[in-house]
Amino acid sequence: MSSVKWIVIKESLDNDINNAADASNTGIEVEENAASDIFIEKNAASDIQIEENMASNIRIEVKENAANLLYTKTESVNLISIFGPARTGKSTLMNILAGVNDYDNEIFKTSPDMETVTTGVDISKAFVPLKEFSKLNGNPEINNNILVGFVDTEGQGNNGDEFDIYLFSPVLVTSKIVIFWWPGLLQIDTILNNLGAMTNCAKRIARDTQCQRQNAKPYGHLHIIFRSWNNNKTPEDVKKKLLEPQSIHKEKDKEHNSIRELLNDCFESIDIWLFPANGLTQCRDNLLFEDFNDKWKQTFKDMRKKFSDQLSVNKPKHRAEKTWTGRDISEFAQLLCKTLTSSENYAITSIFERMQVARAKTLANDALNEFRTLIDKIDPHNKPDDEGIDAYLYNELENFKEKLKLEKFSNKIITEIYANYKESACLMECEVKTNIKKLTIEVQNFQNKFDKFVSEIMFPLSKSTLKECFKQQAQKLWNSFNDQVKNFPKKFVHDHRKKLENFCKEKNKHIAAENEKKIITLVQNKVKENLEKSVKKLKNRFPMTEKEFESEWLVLLEQSKVKYFKLHHSFNNFPNYTTFSDNLHIIVDPFLESLTENNDNAWENKAEAFRNRAKKIFKNALYTNFPVNAKKVFNNTEIEQYLQEEILRFSYKASNLFPHTVMNDICPKYKETARLIVTKLQEKNNKNIREIPQKVERYILDWDILFKEINNTEQNTRGWGFLFQKETPQNVEQHILDWDEKSNELERWQHEVTELLLFSTTIQELVTISSFQLLCICNDLTNLNRTTDLSSFRKAVRSIMRSDMKHILSEQFVNEILAGLESEELKLARMSFINRCLDITTLTFPIRQLFYKLLFVYEPFTFASPIIWRIFLSEYDKYKKERHQNVFFDLFIIPQIVLSLPDLKVINDLLKGDELDSPIVALSCDIIQKSFFAQYELTELHHNFSNAVNSLCTTIVEPLQYISAIAFLKEYVRAFCDVNKITLREYIRTFHDTNRTASEVKMSNDMNKIIHDINNVMKLKSSRIHSVKIYFLKYLRICNFSMQDIRDLCESQEQPFPWLKEIPWGNKENQLFFNPYWLHQDYKDAEHYYYHVYESTDTCFASYLERVRSNLRSWLFDWTNWSNQSNQNKSLKINDLVTFAGVIAARLHYVRASREWTSNETRVANYLTREIENMNAPSVYKKILNKLILNSNSLVRLLINNEIGPNNNEVDEFLMKSVIVHLIILHASMPNDASPLAAYLHKLQVCKNDFILTCPSDVEGVVMNAVASFSKETGVEQGVVRYQCKCGEKFVVLDCGDFSNPEEQETDPTKRSISSKCLNCKRVIGYGSIKVERISTEKTHNVRMMTPQAYRILHLFVHTLLGASVPSSIATNFFAKNGNSAGNTMKHCLDNIRNDWKILKEIFDCNDENLALILHSIIASMIKESVSNKWRLDTPKKREEWEDKFSKDHYISNVIVKAQIIRNKISKDRVSLTEEEIDDMISKKDSKYYREKLLRLWRKIKDVSFKSLHAYYMINENNKTEFPFLKVFFQHEKKLHLIKHIIPILKFVHILKTRLDYQITRQEARKMTFDNFIYQESNEGKLQEISLALKSAFENFEWHRM
Repeated sequence: MSSVKWIVIKESLDNDINNAADASNTGIEVEENAASDIFIEKNAASDIQIEENMASNIRIEVKENAANLLYTKTESVNLISIFGPARTGKSTLMNILAGVNDYDNEIFKTSPDMETVTTGVDISKAFVPLKEFSKLNGNPEINNNILVGFVDTEGQGNNGDEFDIYLFSPVLVTSKIVIFWWPGLLQIDTILNNLGAMTNCAKRIARDTQCQRQNAKPYGHLHIIFRSWNNNKTPEDVKKKLLEPQSIHKEKDKEHNSIRELLNDCFESIDIWLFPANGLTQCRDNLLFEDFNDKWKQTFKDMRKKFSDQLSVNKPKHRAEKTWTGRDISEFAQLLCKTLTSSENYAITSIFERMQVARAKTLANDALNEFRTLIDKIDPHNKPDDEGIDAYLYNELENFKEKLKLEKFSNKIITEIYANYKESACLMECEVKTNIKKLTIEVQNFQNKFDKFVSEIMFPLSKSTLKECFKQQAQKLWNSFNDQVKNFPKKFVHDHRKKLENFCKEKNKHIAAENEKKIITLVQNKVKENLEKSVKKLKNRFPMTEKEFESEWLVLLEQSKVKYFKLHHSFNNFPNYTTFSDNLHIIVDPFLESLTENNDNAWENKAEAFRNRAKKIFKNALYTNFPVNAKKVFNNTEIEQYLQEEILRFSYKASNLFPHTVMNDICPKYKETARLIVTKLQEKNNKNIREIPQKVERYILDWDILFKEINNTEQNTRGWGFLFQKETPQNVEQHILDWDEKSNELERWQHEVTELLLFSTTIQELVTISSFQLLCICNDLTNLNRTTDLSSFRKAVRSIMRSDMKHILSEQFVNEILAGLESEELKLARMSFINRCLDITTLTFPIRQLFYKLLFVYEPFTFASPIIWRIFLSEYDKYKKERHQNVFFDLFIIPQIVLSLPDLKVINDLLKGDELDSPIVALSCDIIQKSFFAQYELTELHHNFSNAVNSLCTTIVEPLQYISAIAFLKEYVRAFCDVNKITLREYIRTFHDTNRTASEVKMSNDMNKIIHDINNVMKLKSSRIHSVKIYFLKYLRICNFSMQDIRDLCESQEQPFPWLKEIPWGNKENQLFFNPYWLHQDYKDAEHYYYHVYESTDTCFASYLERVRSNLRSWLFDWTNWSNQSNQNKSLKINDLVTFAGVIAARLHYVRASREWTSNETRVANYLTREIENMNAPSVYKKILNKLILNSNSLVRLLINNEIGPNNNEVDEFLMKSVIVHLIILHASMPNDASPLAAYLHKLQVCKNDFILTCPSDVEGVVMNAVASFSKETGVEQGVVRYQCKCGEKFVVLDCGDFSNPEEQETDPTKRSISSKCLNCKRVIGYGSIKVERISTEKTHNVRMMTPQAYRILHLFVHTLLGASVPSSIATNFFAKNGNSAGNTMKHCLDNIRNDWKILKEIFDCNDENLALILHSIIASMIKESVSNKWRLDTPKKREEWEDKFSKDHYISNVIVKAQIIRNKISKDRVSLTEEEIDDMISKKDSKYYREKLLRLWRKIKDVSFKSLHAYYMINENNKTEFPFLKVFFQHEKKLHLIKHIIPILKFVHILKTRLDYQITRQEARKMTFDNFIYQESNEGKLQEISLALKSAFENFEWHRM
């Protein structure tokens, strides 16, 4: 809003009567506060006697904000005010009159409610120039800048007539235009009564005689407005009837005529305005000028024009000399409000005259203050005499007189005020002249007193004491001086004060300087005495490092500094910091020189002792680590390295003990001493090394002799049977002793040779000796199995010995040794011999060719792979060292240069002699891929991509180049797929999601460039490029993409791989890329009949059903004698049911995951539904088939595209449900007594008291069944839930109970809150306890004697068949009976199935597809299970026997091979060539295809990982006994990483023992925490280094994880 409250009325004067003078407006307050001098006191009494005798309790108050607003308006101001009844729209009219066109910016607040909005009197904040006001609503402009203000009043009649009189009086007197707003028609009596308030105000106005003579009227122009006029009378008629005197008929007429007469006398004019009643064009809460019709608008415009004309005539009023400004209105209104309650009548002119007098007095008071200020500013150096002051006085009197005239006061006021002002100013002048003369005398007195004080000071004093004395005396003198001159002219006083201050400063400086000299002398003597004592103590602690000495000296220096400052401060003397260091050095420098010299001497003595002790320790350590003797020699490089390490160790230790200056002297001396010791040892070692070749030759001769004797002994012992007949027992015993002796001699020889070789292999000059190499080979041969005939080896060695052992590796020697190592038992020795030969640096090239021929021409032997890797690595390192490039990359770019290298040329030539699809070539390809390409990122590999493709597609290509190209491209495909696996899956999703396109899948710019290059290469027309494409799809299979995923990827690819569209695929109707029912006998007949019925409903399929029905009839007819039939007949009949249901699953159910049924498929399904209903088959079988057709069972339900990918990246729901369907179909086709699994499906209620397969703990099961079997209270069966306490103790809750969360109990009163105490540990058991029946996620989890894989498979089968019975009350009771209130039994079964599926994948280390193939195979084989009358598992032994038989019957040793066999069996002649290539299903008998496509080279390689090792270990139970270490390792693999914390724990325990051993009691140790220990040891955290060290030692073993 844009208005403020101006006038309000209060009815309580409790506190205001006593404080009347303080309640006046701002202008009066200024006037009264300023009247502090004689003049004001003399003239103020007559003006504040207004409120002494108040006649009423009503008080009128002017608000300060409105008064200040008006006071700022110095221009002429005219007000327009409005009166009238409450809630009639006065504020709305004033807003329209003020030109408001937007009620967000309204001036006076309006409201559609019935409550009064305006209280008291409001005035607008904004004042409109008449020039702007007149032209509103299209009226002519009046060129006049008088400001127009708007006043809104409270509605009449709300608080009585007296209230209205007091409220309206100030507004009526100050307003130029007064509006009376009437909402109804011409009601003369009511209108005149409402106008009575104005007449009552007029009665109280006492006009003086001058006003009466001039016929001056106290109020402005009155405008009476009728808001809703609806008859034809004119304004003149209404005015005549309302305001002209009427004939008197009764007393009321006389009162009305009195009101009329008084109104005409008080207002300058009275006008009538009639606004039409139906003036609105639209109704809303806040009305604007635009909301009225033209007639109303024209009346309003005429009224505004009249207002403008009246406002433009602005004459002075109430005897004023000029027109009223806002300031005049503000002051007048405040005085009027004070006067209203003081007497019966009031005179406007007298009020105005008082306002003028008060303003004149304010001017006089301000002028007097200005004169006093002017005198204070007189410059003492410029006219300080009497004439100058008189001139100032004369000028001020003249200026004051001019101010009075400018304000246009009356002559009487001017004369009176001027006389009083002149008298006060003259008195002030005389007083100033006298004070100026006294000032000089006071200044001289001040100086004399100060001099006397200074002469009485006794030196020396502390600065504080001296300062305090100065301060007290100076304060006393200044106080006396200020008291004497307080009324003197300020400028004169300031000038003399300045002189006195300078006088005091000079005196103060002089005395402070004298005092400081004496303080410095005293301080220096004291500091010297203290420093001498400290230096004497410090000398006893020498020697010190430079850092320690510096630290200690700094402490002494700091102490001296502190002493220096402390003494100074005791005198409050703060020394100058710029000269402090020089002053202190004069004292301390002699002490520093003396201490430095003493410390250097101490260091020299300590260094000599340390060097001698280190020499002794090093000599002992050297001879301990290198015990050189006749049998032990060492590499001199190692000895030299040990010397360098010792020098570093010495330097390190010395650096921690000695300063840098001492180090420069002690280290060279020690190095020289240590070098002498090492030289002596090396001389002795070199002497022994020179003797080793003779020892080696002697050992070789001894080896030959020993084996000769052993061979002779063995030949003799072979005839022991004959000897026993001819020889005496003593001779036989002697032969045995001789053989043992030779064996012992051989063992001693081995021990000595092994020790010699152990110490000598590091000596390069020995290793290159031929005899040494031969001794190594002899030692290796000696280590062979004793059953091996070594005669051929001895013969080969003797041939070398006869040739003086210059070249030990001849072709004959190698061939003879290798010939003796051909057996499988010696495969490790064979590999060792080849590696030994390759280690010989002097190996001649022909011999290397011999080994290359052995490796690269024949079939690879066991352990050939690491040898080939070593050969390639050797060539790689040599090429890298010479050319700094990868030799296998350069095979693509510069094959001629690379293949010119001798060794690679030989290998390449050898590979030419064989087909490129040979095993050795494939092995070489794999080694190159994994060893020399796998370490590169995709971006690095891409630089050589085009070169590799060119090498692959070249017509004439070298074998090694071709192998390297294939190895590179395989690794390139791996790197690309690993980077883009997620992106490729996104493309598959876009293929199934019609709302998305392939272009929405985003790739980086670099990847887009790579893909562009790949697409360009794939456009090449070459069969070898086809192999790259196929390998790309092969690797996707390794990445767990299903065959359907790969097919979808190919079919969806227009971007980014359009070449995948070219790959041929066969027709496929469902997501399952294999049909598991081909594992069953005669399934092809079911497929044949299905396609016939699919094409037309002929009799072929009906005849098949008839055969099924006939089989069923014979089966059901003789159901009781089932067990007496042969296994073959039973198998056939079960097989018929399985194949019939299988074709429904394969052709109708699985297709749902890809699409909706076609019309033909819907017809076939309806037909089969009717046929099934008529079949004479078990009800379970028919129910399951109906649910399968209707897709109504949540256990096997399939949805389009919702279950293509793995669920949560762990389980492929579609493959899992294909296994579930197969399992349910098989057991639904079997009778209930065929197996316990079939009984779970057919007669679950019978099995509830049996021992359930895969359930844990027979003892617990018996107890749980007993508890759950009967309730004494209800007499019926009840369920239990098993729980486990934190200590391991188990307990149960009856009636399938569960513990509720305490938070849930607050919101749900039905939740039970039960608790008890554990019998073992006494803990409270309840909410938070662990359910025993939680799903186990451990791979090694099993029960009884079952293997983990068999347990998981059978556990999955059990929950599948139990889930097939859900929902039913039987299944719910069964779960409750067996100690598991699963709640949602279907969810419970599915969770267990998914968990088992996931863990089986980990156990077998396979993907979902291979796992599904394995399980389908197991299910198909279960059709042959024998039927037994003992199918009920009513004893633990029966269950254990059945589980054991299941484990043995379905053991899987090699998952990958088994899955491939199953895939071949299922897919034989039923998959495309592309699928066979991707899954490596091409028969090896097709040698031509193998040669053309090189399938062995393009084979998939799976990385060996920890996971695969664990899976391989888990498959065979015997591995636990054969590899006990692995058993322990896998058992604790998740916690083995904590072993690394053992040493940090021991270190921290050692710290605890050192610090606390025998220091604290047991009770204190129990209470002390590690934080408390660290806090205490670090002196409450003050010793940061100790604190950090202890915290580091504690945190090193990750206590929170331990």
